[in-house]
Amino acid sequence: MIHPINATVERAQRALPPGLHEVPVGMHRRLAHVQPGLTPLAVRAQHLSLVSTALTQAGVEHFVVPGTEDTSSAIGVRDEQRGRVAQALRSLFSRSPGYIQRKVPVLRTGEPLQLGSREASWQGLETVDVLRAVWFQADPSGHLVYGTEYGCDIEFWREEDGRLLPPRINRGASYLPVHGEMTLVSPHRFSRLAPPQTDAPQNQRRWGRKPQRSGLPTRQEFVCTGADEITFPIDVVYTWVDSDDPAWQRRRAEASGDVFHEESASAGRYINRDELLYSMRSLHMYAPWVRHIFLVTDDQVPHWLNSEGEGITVVSHREIFRETSRLPVFNSHAISAQLHRVPGLSEHFIHFNDDVFVGRPITPHEFFLPNGASKHYPDTVRIPMGPILPEDLPHEVARKNVRALLEGRFGRTIID
Repeated sequence: MIHPINATVERAQRALPPGLHEVPVGMHRRLAHVQPGLTPLAVRAQHLSLVSTALTQAGVEHFVVPGTEDTSSAIGVRDEQRGRVAQALRSLFSRSPGYIQRKVPVLRTGEPLQLGSREASWQGLETVDVLRAVWFQADPSGHLVYGTEYGCDIEFWREEDGRLLPPRINRGASYLPVHGEMTLVSPHRFSRLAPPQTDAPQNQRRWGRKPQRSGLPTRQEFVCTGADEITFPIDVVYTWVDSDDPAWQRRRAEASGDVFHEESASAGRYINRDELLYSMRSLHMYAPWVRHIFLVTDDQVPHWLNSEGEGITVVSHREIFRETSRLPVFNSHAISAQLHRVPGLSEHFIHFNDDVFVGRPITPHEFFLPNGASKHYPDTVRIPMGPILPEDLPHEVARKNVRALLEGRFGRTIID
């Protein structure tokens, strides 16, 4: 049986230019540009560069604005340039189909997306303070779609008493002088998803960066290292084991002469389903600010991993245990207690289990404060009070041990 809707969609797809597809987004179907290997940071930079290039070609002076969102971008233009901006964007949308959306002010009825290439879509936008340019991007499967949250906003700044006033709050300035020095920045400069991109000379030397000689225009006032920026490197450390490895099974069997609680010895704590592969992929996609990944193993390497590739280092237990005579060790708590000895590890790092996945864009600010202090998220499950008991579960024993260590060292008692 042929469904009329599906047949209509197929005919529409055949009529679209190569690289363009219709994809379902909510209750609508949207035109989407199909590209493999998309990441949020790359999509954001692509849209920002598209708009900036179009404005430059149209002779419209503009500057990148440090907005308050990490996945979308923003460009400021003078209010009197509104007509030339509309003309430049319409021309851009005719070459690269996309949508426009009112951002400020927002109507109570909601802001529908309008095809940017249609003349009718631009009617009634004379009073809009912020306009968003949107291109939907999809992977070849159509399952991964980047939408409006990755758009590029065009802000119309008005001149008043010798100052340029923004239409909304940003992370840079409440106003700018009408005339000011321009400079160039990376498309990633104002997103906290990107690796540290500070502009102070000492930080350029620290990261081996040279002064920006190409990029997108912005005002010099915006190019500074704010007190809320995280400028230190952050690494990720994985602890991983391949439970199907016969050599590892033999070592564990030889070392398992003690009596174990059935939970601590459960195969479920070690079994490998290649979760690590997808966990690392999620970091690549949603946490591109991670400087380096260290994989700590018992002399094991995943069959799919190129251990010679950049950005990942495999570390043996022998490299982090001071007393190697105590190896092999199969206690995850003992292994985790040695992670700070990983060679080349940054002062700030995050310990990931191999079955932890990142499901959305995250920033380093969710783990650390700009002064370097790590964030603490209290658990709702309390540590049982009292000494260790025979009936305690292994994880409860571990938490009680940690509490006792902290009490003895610092005189403070933790409860979660």
